[in-house]
Amino acid sequence: MKISHETKCFLASFFTTLCVILLIAGLVAADCNSRRVGFGVDDPVACIVQEGGRTELRIHALGVKKSMDLTAAEEAARQAQRVIWEIAREGEKMFSG
Repeated sequence: MKISHETKCFLASFFTTLCVILLIAGLVAADCNSRRVGFGVDDPVACIVQEGGRTELRIHALGVKKSMDLTAAEEAARQAQRVIWEIAREGEKMFSG
């Protein structure tokens, strides 16, 4: 069976991307474990915090402390959930008779 050039390129790219993702995951895991064992810091790598009506994602990994505001994304997810529930109710009414 002959593998085409496009398939070889795709497989090489896929494998390389997978290796990079696994490398980063391993570095984050090693960083988390070394902070826990070496310094007694038991902070999670990422956590979602709700305070003062705001929702934010806090990331603490590989020496980087970042905080991202997720309030707008949370509101968009709630709106999408309301729309989906409304569609489900209307579909149930339509199919039940």
